[in-house]
Parts: sequence; C-alpha cells; structure tokens
Amino acid sequence: MQKSDTCSEADAVNGAAAVTPLSFARNGCVDPEAYAASRPVKASYITIDDWDALYHAVEARLTRTVGVRQASLPEPLRGDAAGRVQVIVLECVDAMERLHEELIRERTRSQQFEQQALVAQTALAQFPSEQPHPE
Repeated sequence: MQKSDTCSEADAVNGAAAVTPLSFARNGCVDPEAYAASRPVKASYITIDDWDALYHAVEARLTRTVGVRQASLPEPLRGDAAGRVQVIVLECVDAMERLHEELIRERTRSQQFEQQALVAQTALAQFPSEQPHPE
C-alpha cells in the first residue's frame, strides 16, 4: 500500500501525540512540504532523532518523483531535458545519502566523546580536591 504524494496532518499523526517530521515519515507521508505546511516549525525544533526520518523522506520523495534510472541506460541526450533532470536529481539523492551517512558517523563520534567526557569527569570527581597546605 502506497500513500499518496500528499498527506494530511491526520494521516501523519495516526495516533501520535503530535505531528512531527518523524510521524510523517513513519506513516509513509514522505512529503516534507505537507509537514511544513501542517504547522509552522523552525529548524531548531526538529529533534536529532527526526533527522534520519527526514533524510529518508526527502530521498524517497525525490526518487519517487523522478523514478529510478536504469544503469544500462546511456546518458540522456542534450535535448532530453527530463532525462537530464532525472540524472541531476538522482545525483543529489546520492549526495544526500552520503551526507546522511556522515551525519550518522558524526553523531556516533559525538556520543563517544560525551561518554569519554563523562568518564573523565567521574574519575576527576573521585580524587580529593587540592587544598592549600598550612605552613
């Protein structure tokens, strides 16, 4: 079963407490414009966990819009505007996938640094603080 290109807020929520990018993506509503139109939201509102869903939603929407180009097809001819747009959009989708992979790696590194910092803080807290020695 495939959702239509446009999803309403009710489609996206589907029992969720609030409309979020994640609720849109999880319910097959891969239309970021529908999400954006559903309520005014600043980029800072989007939680880090929702970025994965947004990447997937945008990638899926772009791919569905232009279709998948068969590897056996030659490059589009100069006059084939639709074919050239398809190639360009699919190159952008590929670049987004690489950016998403890098985001995941950076998020993992950040979590590792945070854990290391917590371990270091805990270790430092176990040592008595230096106090001046009376002379």
